[in-house]
Amino acid sequence: MKYMADVSTKLLIVDDEPALLNLASTYFEQSGYDVKGVPNPSGITAALQGWKPDLILLDILMPNANGLDVLKGLKQDPATASIPVFIFSNLDGEDEIAEALSAGASGYLTKANYSLEDVGKKIQEILSHK
Repeated sequence: MKYMADVSTKLLIVDDEPALLNLASTYFEQSGYDVKGVPNPSGITAALQGWKPDLILLDILMPNANGLDVLKGLKQDPATASIPVFIFSNLDGEDEIAEALSAGASGYLTKANYSLEDVGKKIQEILSHK
């Protein structure tokens, strides 16, 4: 059963794959989230103008940025440090997962092994402990 979020729950999705960005945005909008999607990390600053997400869903493998560096930057910036960041990436190496978690990621799932429904369940779990 699909979880319905509180309509005031804001989700920022950062992913360079247009198909996945569209699919994830649509899925979470239909689940009741207020969603903004950006195709690369350079769009994060503009997306955050006057809008603070409750959680950021972040990819790691992007052509013009390393998601781990983006994560570290978000966690070092006082304006975004308290926002949970959940990693949803094709990278599934133990080193990358450990690095993401030690850099402050609230969770990590690999795209090949999990569905958006699984991601939604993890997001709800994170937000319920916030």
